[in-house]
Amino acid sequence: MEHTGKYSISTDRKTSEKTVDSSASVKPNGKSIDASVTVMKPNEKAAVSSANPMNPDAATALSSARVDQVMLFRDVSHCPREADLRFRLIHFWEARNPNTKTLIGQEMLLIDEEGTVIQGFVPAGRVGTFDLVAGSVYNLSNFFGSRSKNQYRVADHVATVSFSWNSSLSVLENPPVLIPEDRFRFHTYEEFKANCDSRGDLYDYVGHMKLVNGQTITDHMVLDEDAIAEKRHLCVHVQTHDGPVMKLYLWDKVAADFCQKFKSYGSIPSALLVTTVNPKHLGGTFAITSMSSSCVFMDADVQPTKDYLEWLSSNSDIANRIAAEVFTKPETVTLEELFSYIKQEASKVAWFECMATIDDVVQGSAWYYISCDGCNNKAVKGPTSLICNNKKYLTRIYVYDKSEQAVFVILGDAGKELTGKHAAELVAKYFEANDGVGAEHCVPVPQALLDTIGQTRNSTSIAVGEESGSFGSLGDTAGDRARKAAEILESDALLAEANRRSLPSSHDHPPETLELVVESLHKSGMDNAPSEEAIALADYVGHIKLVNGQRITDHMILDEVDIAEKRHLCVHVQTHDGPVMKLYLWDKAAADFCQKFKSYGSTPSVLLVTTVNSKHLGGTLALTSLSSSRVFMDVDVQPTKDYLEWLNSNSDIANRVAAEVVTKPQTVTLEELFSYIKQDFSKVAWFECMATIDDVVQGSAWYYISCGGCNSKAVNGPTSQICNNKKCVKTEVTGIPQYLTRISVYGKSEQAVFVILGDAGKELTGKHAAELVANYFEANGGVGADHCMPVPQALLDTIGQTRKFIVKVSDHNMTGKTQTITVTKILPPEAPLPSTVGVESSSSGSSGDTAGDRARKADEILEAMKQSVPRVANVFSTDLLMQ
Repeated sequence: MEHTGKYSISTDRKTSEKTVDSSASVKPNGKSIDASVTVMKPNEKAAVSSANPMNPDAATALSSARVDQVMLFRDVSHCPREADLRFRLIHFWEARNPNTKTLIGQEMLLIDEEGTVIQGFVPAGRVGTFDLVAGSVYNLSNFFGSRSKNQYRVADHVATVSFSWNSSLSVLENPPVLIPEDRFRFHTYEEFKANCDSRGDLYDYVGHMKLVNGQTITDHMVLDEDAIAEKRHLCVHVQTHDGPVMKLYLWDKVAADFCQKFKSYGSIPSALLVTTVNPKHLGGTFAITSMSSSCVFMDADVQPTKDYLEWLSSNSDIANRIAAEVFTKPETVTLEELFSYIKQEASKVAWFECMATIDDVVQGSAWYYISCDGCNNKAVKGPTSLICNNKKYLTRIYVYDKSEQAVFVILGDAGKELTGKHAAELVAKYFEANDGVGAEHCVPVPQALLDTIGQTRNSTSIAVGEESGSFGSLGDTAGDRARKAAEILESDALLAEANRRSLPSSHDHPPETLELVVESLHKSGMDNAPSEEAIALADYVGHIKLVNGQRITDHMILDEVDIAEKRHLCVHVQTHDGPVMKLYLWDKAAADFCQKFKSYGSTPSVLLVTTVNSKHLGGTLALTSLSSSRVFMDVDVQPTKDYLEWLNSNSDIANRVAAEVVTKPQTVTLEELFSYIKQDFSKVAWFECMATIDDVVQGSAWYYISCGGCNSKAVNGPTSQICNNKKCVKTEVTGIPQYLTRISVYGKSEQAVFVILGDAGKELTGKHAAELVANYFEANGGVGADHCMPVPQALLDTIGQTRKFIVKVSDHNMTGKTQTITVTKILPPEAPLPSTVGVESSSSGSSGDTAGDRARKADEILEAMKQSVPRVANVFSTDLLMQ
């Protein structure tokens, strides 16, 4: 789009960031100024001029706008509004899930007549509903002012204009007021670097080009567009005035736009402006990268590039003082200093150099992997052969220095630098010398690796990140090693960026080199215990109130078949006259309980379980056994004898409290929910909140096929569907459709995305997912079994409804992995949860139930969903698996 006219600027933030509303002059000191500069206080509005000269009727038009009750962006707050907005659409782009590439929605950058910029958002279900043209002026009726996201913001405004279910958009061919065409927010090199890796606001960059993909800017320069398209990015060395040179990576569409603009000029362009760039470290090198929201402008495209080009023409000697190179040498540390850095709360992904002695090579597992010789990704078995067949190092070694030990992982070419031999060469020699072994035989650790034991080597680059580290170049001079380390690390980081964007890449290093590959011996390993946090495990003693819901009687019989199938039993227990708790016994502990329970002549009363873990299950505080737990009753050990003696003497005290569990999720608003998630001390918890359904997310499956036995996801086997849960006893299952539906909701001041799982969907629509799926396929006999059924009308009919949801805040919400919140139950607004629930209450859940009955059922459903998750190491909870 064309950017014309005059702009003024303001410095209305505490930082030295420059906000350019249109045509500003860029002076050698890096500040953007105009003939009239207005220095604003933090609470004042920026002065803005329109894209065209203001006419005498502008004031009248503005007054008329207020009479027409058109809302200005400065008045937009966090709430649904039945009001009109008038704005120019600067730019719009798709927002997609970086892993699945599923469309999340359409994001926009909007500007109003005051020059205020705000972000807009159209949910995925409404993408295509509105005819959007960049540069056009629109009137929007009815919208929701949602809270601006914390990461990667493209505007200063605290709110986002979200198009809701009743929004109406119309084009204004002849707007009554003049609206600016664009607004830029520039950062300097120092400001970008200060915010590196922060995932904060995205600012704009302007400067001149030094190199493009390593080529010096010349009149005869030709871009290799095929190579750029294959790699999906290009690298531009850029410099602002006489500041430091840095690397600017342009990705995908932005890279294509750059190539198109670059070719369109009669002469080679020099000035470059890229909007909304992200400062980050790539391979230890500070760089800025484009985002999906980025736009590219050159020389004469917009006023800031015109002004910069004018400065460049007058100051070529200043601009050429610094050569186009970036030098990065990782910091030298000891292993102790490395671990100290990792333990710091403020630590980030970083690269270090350290000296260490090789103590041993880890054996008993493969020391190499089969990679694709084109991209170094791990090869997999094809129908008749490996799809890729190239051997690469993946070797773990123990190392130590003067004060510490660690485990390093050697990847790819680093192994050749260590042994002097390629992994493929060592593997080939082994199979030549051992003709009798099969192709799937695991080659033992070769002597070339064992011979490195005892060697002290300098690792040029140890990458400290989320999971791993690497052993870098060996034997070069210090300068060569540092430069090579920077190049290798940066290449690996670029591959990670390509993988993060979920499209193929053709770089020369496997994605494993991306993640940090240093594993400390002091790092805690994964435990099979289902604990929510690392705490000391204590023993429990008390008396039994209920076993799997049955009261303790002399004729009580345990259903051992059912217990074995579920792999656990639940005991309501109480210590003296304290609160009643639920104690879950798993696997062997459950079997031991049953055996001891039957072995007594009379029904036992006292129970002692060692090393139990306290945690929340479905919002209820409970104790659970671990693999280390042991079970004792009545007279087995002295503590149970002592407790039995007390119980016989104080039966009246022990029976004061009925066997009931008090569970009422706290009632919160969406705003309070997000506030809780952001707290440092927040934990997994359940809440009740009221929200209005704004939309049902479409474009992906709204249900999944589950195992009828355990509700885990079913997958296609050789001849029929099989359960994906390895602990499930069913080898072949009849798949049952279950709800897995994402809905957009809003409260009075916030928006959110809820995911509806299982029975909660039926509570929302009144129909089982299986019924809706069956009805669809009956009505559409021609579609295949693999056809993805569209969102049914029963779900779409819920749009606009206000419902009461019980939601779970999970670990992945607090770590920022996803903002989607899991709904475990949906209640009608008129059914409040009571504070206590009697154990005698019916749990039928019929329309005639009391509020207590409904609350009890809600608690049981929450726990049933939690208990259905396989209790093994490294298995996600049901709600995380579904997301």
